[in-house]
Amino acid sequence: QNVKTYQITFLCNPFSSKMVFEIKINRKGTYILKESPYQFLNTKNDRVRKEHENMAIRADSTYSNAILEFYLKLNNCLHVSDILYYNFNHEIVLYRAEQGRFINEKLPNFHEFHKKFIPDLARLGVYVNDINNGNFMISKKDGQIKVIDTGHASFINPLTPGVPGLTFTLGNLCGQDYISEAGVLDLEDV
Repeated sequence: QNVKTYQITFLCNPFSSKMVFEIKINRKGTYILKESPYQFLNTKNDRVRKEHENMAIRADSTYSNAILEFYLKLNNCLHVSDILYYNFNHEIVLYRAEQGRFINEKLPNFHEFHKKFIPDLARLGVYVNDINNGNFMISKKDGQIKVIDTGHASFINPLTPGVPGLTFTLGNLCGQDYISEAGVLDLEDV
């Protein structure tokens, strides 16, 4: 009758602080669930809560990924993955799995990559610092390149660059920083 079966596969990534699962639901599609081990429901005191909040804003966390990806989605960005749900208390984020193929060719430098492959992100002030091929997929649905992991992206609000209280910086642990490179090279057409 109305029986749902779930096939759950743990997608092990030793370079991530998150646990990532592929969830297949019969006749409903495939989803990606990302979970952080730092759940906010388990906080017993203010010190532990502050530790957990600091973990939430670190680079490549479920929280920092979710706020950036919802920002992109709500601004109709062509290159964002289909984020569906985020829960702060449980530190989980759910995506509709992207169908397509990973980019196989050698990616150009930061500036050329953003300008040529993902211009919508740059238009919205988002720059992906981790340009590993595994973070980008060419969508079978619309042929667009989708960023399936924004983990170490930088953000600058094009309307309020550097204005205290209106500008924030996302964490970046990948070692590259597009904003710094662009600033040093004075790239105006990004």
